Amino acid sequence: MRRVGRAADRERDVAPGAIRPAGAAAGKRDCGREEQRENTHRGRILESRALTTRGGTLMEDRGLAAYAAEFIGTLLLVLFIGSILSTATGLGVTDWAVIGLLHVFVLAMLIATLGGTSGAHFNPAITVALAAARKIKPPDAVIYIVLQLAGAIVGALIVKLIFKDEGHGNYGTPSVSDKWLQGKNLSGMFVEMVGTFALVWAVFGAAVNVRAERAWAPWIIGGTLGAMVMCFGPLTGAGFNPARSIGPAIVAGSPDWSQLIV
Repeated sequence: MRRVGRAADRERDVAPGAIRPAGAAAGKRDCGREEQRENTHRGRILESRALTTRGGTLMEDRGLAAYAAEFIGTLLLVLFIGSILSTATGLGVTDWAVIGLLHVFVLAMLIATLGGTSGAHFNPAITVALAAARKIKPPDAVIYIVLQLAGAIVGALIVKLIFKDEGHGNYGTPSVSDKWLQGKNLSGMFVEMVGTFALVWAVFGAAVNVRAERAWAPWIIGGTLGAMVMCFGPLTGAGFNPARSIGPAIVAGSPDWSQLIV
């Protein structure tokens, strides 16, 4: 009788002594193995990316590729912005709507192409904000800032090489407007703070927030910068980026440090 019962169980695909079909039990075992393999694979990915945790926050170790991306990205940003500003100054016509659009497209392009490598900061203000939020380790943040400043200087040097004296020697260096702000540094500082805050807000909302549609991040961040340039460019020259301000000022020679502090 026991043999007959076991044979019947096999015919019904039921494991002897089990309460569910053998196929279902085997399927569960297969799912368990698949889940284990997936967890192992996920662990290897995290290990390969050298992720570390500090205060419960996951931070990614940066490498040479990320450092190079920050240098090149900041260089190109300063090169394109300095070029259009030098052209506008040389012609005596400064159309901040066109200049703002250039900021949109250039920054969006750089974020889309280099964001996966370094995070696409290109701005010491962004790096400091992300370091404060524990999204980047302090040593990496320091290296980022140094390379951003270096990239800005090289970018301004290329602008100088191309345009020579056509930009009257400032090569896109921001400055407080005598016409609109009567040269008041405090007013200029307030304007720069508002613009920089809006830019950092866009970065955190579109790129850092895990619930955000990150595919739109390049355009949201680039669009925010472009809008700030259109609004505040006539007032301060629309820096919103210490590297973009300091690089051209150093290349132009004898920078006005009171303006750079703004």
